[in-house]
Amino acid sequence: MSWLWWGLGAWITVDIAGAALWAAHRRRAKRRQEIRNTLRSIGRERAREAALERDLTIALAGRRRIVQAALDRIPQQPDRTEEGQ
Repeated sequence: MSWLWWGLGAWITVDIAGAALWAAHRRRAKRRQEIRNTLRSIGRERAREAALERDLTIALAGRRRIVQAALDRIPQQPDRTEEGQ
């Protein structure tokens, strides 16, 4: 009859160890998922910043072209130093 007790004790021990291993696995998996989510959000934020920077660069380039086109339409006047010589 003592072998039944030993078997029951072994079964309970294995069951507890399995539950502990499963819990540790779930904690690691949850932590990995949190890290992935954090990295994704960082990537999204960087992509958003890059898009804003591209939009700003495009807008500034457009404004420069407008200003340059307006300056090109103004007739060039000779420098006053050239007139005096």
